Parts: sequence; structure tokens; C-alpha cells
Amino acid sequence: MPKSNSVTKDDDRQMLLVKWKDGTTSEIAWKTLRDNCPCAECAELHGPADPLRLKLAPNTSLIEINYVGNYAVQPRWADGHSAGLFTWNYLRDLAGIMPAPQ
Repeated sequence: MPKSNSVTKDDDRQMLLVKWKDGTTSEIAWKTLRDNCPCAECAELHGPADPLRLKLAPNTSLIEINYVGNYAVQPRWADGHSAGLFTWNYLRDLAGIMPAPQ
């Protein structure tokens, strides 16, 4: 069993593959990641600040994903955006599975 979680990107299907340390795997669509980016800039896009959706939709082409310590990953998108840090528990939430026990 792996000692930590790992991620890979599937360019053909535009999915992030998360291999959890318990041996299970989850798939999260790149669009889901970008639509749920937790950074302050994107929070404005998700919220009620633009009810008519007048702002441009963010780019959903994932260039790379980097590990941030042992607690998160940081995607870099084709438009240069890379401010969002996705913790493992947040990724589990986006994948629709219960957070790991603390």
C-alpha cells in the first residue's frame, strides 16, 4: 500500500486520477477542478458577484499539477492560473467520497 496519495492527469479524457493511499482511485474532471478552485480570485467567479455570467469562463486545460507538501496539490492551467491549492480532503469531497479520518 502506498504511503501517500498521488495524482496523474489523463489528457485524453481530461480527468485527474487520484490514487488514494488506501489503494482506491478516483477520477475528477478538469472542469470540476477549475469550477471549484478554492483561491480567492475564483471564489468571486463561483459566487453571486456575477449573476448574469458576464465574466469569461476560466480555461479548463490542465498543464501540470504539482504537490504542495504532503497535504495538497496545485494545478497550473493553460491561462497561467495556479493559485488554487486542493487539499486531499477537498479532492475527496470533489470526488464524492467521505474525507479520510483524521
